[in-house]
This record gives sequence, structure tokens and C-alpha cells, in this order.
Amino acid sequence: MFAAPAFLLGLLAIGIPLWLHRMARADPTHQPFASLMLIEASEIQRSARHTLRYWLLLATRVALIIALALAFAGLLLPANVAPGPASNARLHAIVLDTSLSMRHGERWQRALERAQSILGGLRRGDQAMLVTAAGRRIEIVHEPVVADRAGALQAALQRLEPSLDRLDYGLLMSTASGWLGSALLPVELHIITDLQQSASPVRFADLQPPLRTDVVLHDVGEEDAANTYIEGAAIDPHDNRALYVTVAT
Repeated sequence: MFAAPAFLLGLLAIGIPLWLHRMARADPTHQPFASLMLIEASEIQRSARHTLRYWLLLATRVALIIALALAFAGLLLPANVAPGPASNARLHAIVLDTSLSMRHGERWQRALERAQSILGGLRRGDQAMLVTAAGRRIEIVHEPVVADRAGALQAALQRLEPSLDRLDYGLLMSTASGWLGSALLPVELHIITDLQQSASPVRFADLQPPLRTDVVLHDVGEEDAANTYIEGAAIDPHDNRALYVTVAT
């Protein structure tokens, strides 16, 4: 199939190099000579090198014309011939919670191990990307790569560490369409977090994932851990060297 089949008429131009080479091979140039009476008739001998050069030049000119005609006509490959991703391939977006609470105990180490496990389980045709979330910042650590290049994401994991901010699940999900980009594959959104209550959004609707996105929560917190968080902080109005912190559970 062609986008502009009318340009295929340009293939008729193949006759031009064929005619030129035919004329050159015939060599019709004649030179005046006094008498041919004493000259024995003979055939023109062409070397193998000259013959090979002749055919190579002709083939090159014909191929160039064909390529130009097909380029302008816009050759379209059939859908069943053009290679594409596997039907079950997915984009695995790994989001690491880098909030302050992830510094507690072994949470951060468990988070890194869980991310490594996800990368190790990628199938051929899958893609993966790495994202961190804390405070008002969602950072793409590494753009999507194919499964064969997941080693780059594994190396990037070792350079990450928790921050001093809190995580906002509402901000993470409401901005997902932007930082996921125009993903061609269905998305499996892995959120590796300790599920702190302080990260809950004000509106439940903010947790709505983008289309074609499945959310997988990986809880790396302790089962018996108290969900303690800083509710507020203020400086003593009578002593600016004193800071009062309100803790809630």
C-alpha cells in the first residue's frame, strides 16, 4: 500500500538510464578514414573490468530511481509485517516513596529490595521507569527503558535516599498522566511506600489513576508500627530558640 500511489509513475524514468547505457554501449561515434580496403574486420573487445563497471553503474542508477519513487509514494508496511510489542507487554512505573518516614528502621532497604525484585521480574517486551515522590516534587529518575536495559535503573536505585519531606498520594496520582507521558503500553504503577496516614489526600477523587493504569501498592512498613507523624511545628513567641513540635498518631 502507498500513501501517494501517483508518484509510482516515476518508475517510468527507469527507461532513461537504460536508454543512455544502451547508447553508450553501442558507441555510434564514427571517425572519417581514407580507406578500409587493407584493414581486417574485427569486433570490439571489452575487458571484464569494464563490463562489471558498466552493469554496476546501470544498477545503481536504476535503484536510485526506484528508491526515489517509493519514497515519494510513501510505502506503507502491512500491520501484520511491521514488528510491534508483545500483546502482554507493560510499562512498569516504579515509584519510590522518599519521604521522611522511610528512614525509619529497615523500610528504605526493603523498598530498594522490592524495586530490585520488580526489575528482575520484567518479561521480554516490557519497559520500566523509575520515579521518586516526596513533598511537592515528583521526580523522574530514569526514563522508560526496555527490559534488557533494566540494569541502568538498578544502578540508579543505589544513588537514591529518603528526604525530609512528607508524601502526598493525591499529588502523586493527580499528576501521573503528566510524568507517565504518552505511554504506548498499558501501565502497571508500582508504589513502594510505608502507607503513612499523613500522605492521604484531602479528596478521595485525587487517587483516581490514569486510563490503562493498574496501581500496585507495595507496603514496606512494619505491621505493628504506630502511624506517627508531625502534625505541626511552631516557634515559641517568647523564645525564638525554642521550637514546639506537635506529634499525632
